[in-house]
Amino acid sequence: MPTCERCLVFPVAFETVWEFYDGVEELTVLTPDWTGMSVSHAVGPDGEPDPDGYRVGTEVHLELQPLGIGWVPESEWVVEIVER
Repeated sequence: MPTCERCLVFPVAFETVWEFYDGVEELTVLTPDWTGMSVSHAVGPDGEPDPDGYRVGTEVHLELQPLGIGWVPESEWVVEIVER
């Protein structure tokens, strides 16, 4: 499966950054509108639906409809938290 990895370094405390990134809603804030992204659902590492935050093993299922064009096939992305 193709993967995408990105690393960013911010000159602030880890807790400050994690407080922002520790929720599914923030993905929609960070993702450009033209992607047509929506969060389908999230599953915690123990299989619980819609966990409160991200822990290693959490999966977030995203649906994308680029540019909102109906004839472009919708795609599903699965984001897995593998390291924190």
